[in-house]
Amino acid sequence: MKKYFILIAALIWSTEISYTQDEDTTLNSILTDTTREFLFTSIENSDIGFIWGGDLSQDNRIGYIGDNYQRIRIRFISVIQNFDNPYEYFLYGKTRVENSICEFQGSLQITETGLVEDDANANILRAYLSGNYVLFEDQSCLHSGIFRGEFITTVYLDEEGTIYYDNLSAEEDNFTNNEFFGDWEGYYPNEVQICNWGDYRIPYSAELDMGSDEFKPSFKYMDNGWAEYLEEQKKYKNGEELEKWWQ
Repeated sequence: MKKYFILIAALIWSTEISYTQDEDTTLNSILTDTTREFLFTSIENSDIGFIWGGDLSQDNRIGYIGDNYQRIRIRFISVIQNFDNPYEYFLYGKTRVENSICEFQGSLQITETGLVEDDANANILRAYLSGNYVLFEDQSCLHSGIFRGEFITTVYLDEEGTIYYDNLSAEEDNFTNNEFFGDWEGYYPNEVQICNWGDYRIPYSAELDMGSDEFKPSFKYMDNGWAEYLEEQKKYKNGEELEKWWQ
């Protein structure tokens, strides 16, 4: 399937949106003013917290922290749209590394959006949302700190402007969504480690992810939480209920 992002984006500052007009006539014919307006208005008038906080994302979320690809679990318990800025969402949740569980609070900000051209779904309006995030872990937790970085999410819209989590290609190899990539900076000591997570696959994880059709952790890092992950996946595929560690 041929799919790529159209690099004409909307930059969102506070509650105002502006965009630039590319001179390419082909792209201009795709990105009509009406389509732009429809996309921007739909995002502005919709509460899409479920895109990041819903089960479609969270039940398939995987991530790592550090150069040794230690498994990290991140759960958004609450995703609330900012009443004064529809492009900002307040986040509350918990992280888990091995047996250490820590609460966090933070936010994500949508700063850019645009259309996704997809030859296989030409009649469906698909779009990407990207921006930045920051999560502050409870300082009373051992080895706690701040997560900062960027994210990119894909969605699709129906004729009414309703926004949906984009899993149209979920059965295809290398499918992913809600990619978060950045770092974690510890409070005490002041150390910085890479930390990335995503749905189904993890961005920038080539050394860890040895899978072709789906995520498969490298045997080299199996002792860093990934043996347990594989056991959980067996239970999940067999319909068994997994531990709700965040409750």
